[in-house]
Amino acid sequence: MGNEYGIDFNVFPNQSSAVGTRVDVVKVTTDGAETITGTVVRDDVVDPFVDIVELEDGSVVLDDERTGYIPAIQGDYKDRRAEVCFNMDASHILDGTIVRDDAREPWKIVIKLDVGRFVLSRECQYRPLPRQE
Repeated sequence: MGNEYGIDFNVFPNQSSAVGTRVDVVKVTTDGAETITGTVVRDDVVDPFVDIVELEDGSVVLDDERTGYIPAIQGDYKDRRAEVCFNMDASHILDGTIVRDDAREPWKIVIKLDVGRFVLSRECQYRPLPRQE
């Protein structure tokens, strides 16, 4: 859990016009490769330059995975609700859902905030909430 300069509960990197567009992602499977379509949900034009595509099945792909996405086994936090804050400021909590929790390399965690933003675990502090029965 970390901090990224310029990201806060009400401050987010400027986004490109690609946000909302449909793009192709090459998904690598045991049977070869297939092209699947997703929607760009984050495309920073300033540091930290994060690019995230949400696929139709709800999984998310980062910029360096678009041409060879190999789905990682997901951990226990996948699909769990979470509370998120930024820069250690627990006075401003945002709610979200953990949409990616890699249980092996590349060890990425992505949280979709209820306000529509997608953040990486390295950009925030988060607390997974207990599963609702």
